[in-house]
Amino acid sequence: MFFAQILAGAILALTPAQAASAAAGAQAPAASAPSSAADARTVGQLQAENQALKAKIARLEPGIWEILARIARLDSVGIWYLVGFVGQFVFMMRFVVQWIASERKKRSVVPLAFWYLSLVGSLITIVYAVYRRDPVFTAAFCLNIVIYIRNLHLIHGKPKAPEVSAPA
Repeated sequence: MFFAQILAGAILALTPAQAASAAAGAQAPAASAPSSAADARTVGQLQAENQALKAKIARLEPGIWEILARIARLDSVGIWYLVGFVGQFVFMMRFVVQWIASERKKRSVVPLAFWYLSLVGSLITIVYAVYRRDPVFTAAFCLNIVIYIRNLHLIHGKPKAPEVSAPA
């Protein structure tokens, strides 16, 4: 987005004659008179064209404030942003849960909640990735889901050891 704005500004800074000669590889004369009436635009006209181009560029890729405004309005795009953020938040919380559990035990542990948060966060995020039609994001979370389900199966599938009662 930033580079598109710089490019658009550089293009608008050139007069049509300079742009054509620059595209042809020729050096633009330092102080040339307009070659036709079409080239003789005023500063106001150039500024208006510049503003119109900036508005078009801004509509191509929304900034963070536009994303937050869409979420606040809860239009169809805002709802999907909200789904994506919630999925990422749940996915991130698994690390917080793991960190807290490890601090309590004073050693590295992976609690059961870690795997459930991983699974739920991945499922929510994959829904968002499919909506966005992002094959890389979708493929990554598909594999993650398989791994989390397998880990939960291993945890819940093994027989529990019989409890030994302590002597009274």
